[in-house]
Amino acid sequence: MFVTIGSTNKANIVVVSREIFDHFGFLDNEVIQVQIGALQVDVHIEKSSQVNEADVLLPAPLMRINLPEFVKYELKYNEGVLNIGPLVGVLISKRTVSRLKNSSYRSIWEAPVKEFIEESGLVYLFSEEGINFKSKTVKGFYYDGGWKEEVLPMPSAIFRRAEVKKKTIRRLKKATKGKVFNSFTMNKWKLYKSLKKEGFNKTPETVFLSELSQVASMIDRHHSIYLKPMNANFGLGCFNLFKTEEGYGLITFRGVKHTSETLDELLKVFQRQKLRKRYILQQSVQSYLGNKLIDHRVILQKNEHKKWVNTGIVSRVGLRGMIITNAVSGLYYGLEGIQESLGLDVDETKALYEKLVTTCICACEIVESKGRHVGDVGIDVIIDANLNIWILEINSMQTYKLVTRAKSEIKHRILSTPLKYLRALAR
Repeated sequence: MFVTIGSTNKANIVVVSREIFDHFGFLDNEVIQVQIGALQVDVHIEKSSQVNEADVLLPAPLMRINLPEFVKYELKYNEGVLNIGPLVGVLISKRTVSRLKNSSYRSIWEAPVKEFIEESGLVYLFSEEGINFKSKTVKGFYYDGGWKEEVLPMPSAIFRRAEVKKKTIRRLKKATKGKVFNSFTMNKWKLYKSLKKEGFNKTPETVFLSELSQVASMIDRHHSIYLKPMNANFGLGCFNLFKTEEGYGLITFRGVKHTSETLDELLKVFQRQKLRKRYILQQSVQSYLGNKLIDHRVILQKNEHKKWVNTGIVSRVGLRGMIITNAVSGLYYGLEGIQESLGLDVDETKALYEKLVTTCICACEIVESKGRHVGDVGIDVIIDANLNIWILEINSMQTYKLVTRAKSEIKHRILSTPLKYLRALAR
C-alpha cells in the first residue's frame, strides 16, 4: 500500500483513513509502534473520515524530523509495527556533503536518487558528522529539484561510501540490525588468505613480507614479482622486480627503471623508496594490449532480488613503460578490451566473460562467508595469454570515476543498482 504523509497536532497519535484502519484490522485507540527508517515510536492509532484514503497523519514530535510530504511511501504493518518507508541512506564523506550545499554542484547521485524517490520511499545522502545516535536522526540531503538539507530519521539500510570510524560503523549496524553494506575494507593480504583458505586458486601466489630474504626465493619461483603495500590505493608504492639476462631489473610505480647484476643493490633501492607501510610479495601476472599493460575492473553489485549481477566491465590500458594501470592511456567498456587484448572471436569472448563473472561471484561469496556484508565491489582482474583468470583485489570502496566516461545507460545502471539493493534490504 502506498501513502502520503501529513501532520496532526495530536500528541502520540497517528491518524489514518478508515480504509487504512480497516485494511490492517486496527482496533480503536490501539497502541502500536511506528517505524520510520531506524526510528521507532509508540503511538495510538486513530481513524478519521476527514483523512484522504491514502493519507497518514503523524504527530508533531515525529514531523519535527522534516520528513518530506511530497514523497510516496510504502505502508506495511506486521506484528504491531507500522512501517513507513523505505527510508535508506548513502553514507558519504564530509567533503562531498559540503559540495551538495553548492547549488551549482552536479552530483553523480542526482539521477538515481531522483528515480528512487519517484518510485517510492526516500533515499538521502549524509556524512558521519551528521549522525545523531541519541535521537536516531541524521542531517542529510534528499533531491527535490535540487539538494535539500533536513534532519531526517536514521535510515533503516545504509550503503557506506566513505571512510568512517569503526565505532560509528558498529553503532550503525546495531541501529539498522546489520543492514549496512560495504562496511569494511579488506587489505590484499587478508583477501589472499581468506580466498586461499577456501581452496580458491584464482589468485597469484602472495607472501607477507617480513624479511628481505624472502624476495630471493619468491623471484626464483616466478622470475617476476610485485612488491605491494598492503593498504595503499591507486598503485602507490608498487614495484616490479624481475630477472634479466644480466641480473635483475626493478621498475618503480613512477615508471623509473633500475638494473643491477645483484639482487641486493635493487633491494636497497626498494628500501629507500618504499612507503612506510607493510608490504606483500606477489607473483607477477600480466597481460598486454600492444606494449601496454591491460587489466579489467569487474563491477559486481547486488540487485533488487539481493542477487549478484555484473553491471559493467572496464578495461584499463596503462601508459607505456608503467607497471600499473591507474594512469591510463585508454579505457574500454564492455567486452571489447578483453577481446582485443586476447585476440578472441565473439563466441570465445562471451564464454570467457561467463567464466569471469562466475569466478568473481565465487570470490565475493567467500568474502561474505567470513561475515562481511558486501553489495557493491570492483574486482581487479588479469586474464593472461593462456586465458587464466587472476583476481588481484576486491575493492569494497571502489571509485566510480572509471564509469564517468561510459555511456549514460551504463553509468546509470552502476549507480542505481546499489540503491535497488538498499530498497530490498529495507523492506
